[in-house]
Amino acid sequence: MALLEKYFIEPFNATYEYNVVNTLTYALLAFGGLFLIHKLFQKRNIKINSALAIDLIPYIFLGALTRAYVDINLIPKTFLSVSPGIYLTMTVIFLVGLFLRRPRLLGALAILFIPIRYGIPTFQNLNYLTGIIFILVAGVWISIILANKFKQDWFKNKLTIFAYTGQLFDAVNTALILSLFGGFEKHVLPRFVIEKTGSSFSFIPLKLAVVVPILYLLNKSEDKEFSRLILLAIFVLGFAQGLRNLIGILI
Repeated sequence: MALLEKYFIEPFNATYEYNVVNTLTYALLAFGGLFLIHKLFQKRNIKINSALAIDLIPYIFLGALTRAYVDINLIPKTFLSVSPGIYLTMTVIFLVGLFLRRPRLLGALAILFIPIRYGIPTFQNLNYLTGIIFILVAGVWISIILANKFKQDWFKNKLTIFAYTGQLFDAVNTALILSLFGGFEKHVLPRFVIEKTGSSFSFIPLKLAVVVPILYLLNKSEDKEFSRLILLAIFVLGFAQGLRNLIGILI
């Protein structure tokens, strides 16, 4: 009980919510959840592809918007409204939409519910929004050109590009926000690296050094369906975290 209190309950309301113990625990639980979803998709004959990634986008926006509303005290902070519980919430809502065969419609309606129920905040820093979109598009475009130049055919996989884009978005957006607007990194490894290097931009090469080899190995894996599911999860994690931070400075 003391371990539960120290590593899980107390960090919930602390400045730094994540530590090594709860980070590894959440990662293991997430992997177990992915395995269950993999079996469910196999049973339902649901194909994991770029179309499914597009179906997920409204739910990523929903989760990020919900989390941003929590940060400005418009939505109460509970286990299911912040990470990691919010991923469970969004997964359940998405699966309902998927089984009803209307995932995009349900996602769009859920997004509209947030401002209707909790109000529309005042927007700010719109110039930053324009800038980060330009930087992200340019970064992905250059990456694709380099991959083609060096004949890295595995990078042509659409789900791989989705996953890479989501993670690059998180890395660049986090670095720029910390540099321009201040704040701190909550997650253990990037916080450690940023503190040791003294620069938020060290997060970008760190992220790429971890993500790119993983994407490569997933594309070489023999279990194609489960690998595609992990690629989808990598996309969701990166895009969700980056979008949460972006919405946070826009409202």
